[in-house]
Amino acid sequence: MATVIISKRNIIIPSPDGRQAYPIPKDYIGSVPDWVTKTKYFEELVKDGKIAVSSTTKDNALEQADAEAEKAEQEAREKAKAAAEAEKAEQEAAEKSEETEKPERKKK
Repeated sequence: MATVIISKRNIIIPSPDGRQAYPIPKDYIGSVPDWVTKTKYFEELVKDGKIAVSSTTKDNALEQADAEAEKAEQEAREKAKAAAEAEKAEQEAAEKSEETEKPERKKK
């Protein structure tokens, strides 16, 4: 049975063997072949909220799947932002540490 999805972006899903690809346009609502849903890339897109998955084409189920995808996408953004901020703070601390370790030059 084909899975019903909602795509938030233009996406191309390559097949596991690399011989074919399945394009999914932005704002697409419809079914996709089973092999598409079994790829690691598809799973990651669902995890990041870029694709919402529904078991039916009923409006309620699609709306719920869309809301869940929005939430997952927001969480992924927040996680990436927090990681970037932590990396920046770590880099600034390292630079500050280097500055305090350097001996001051005396003027001649």
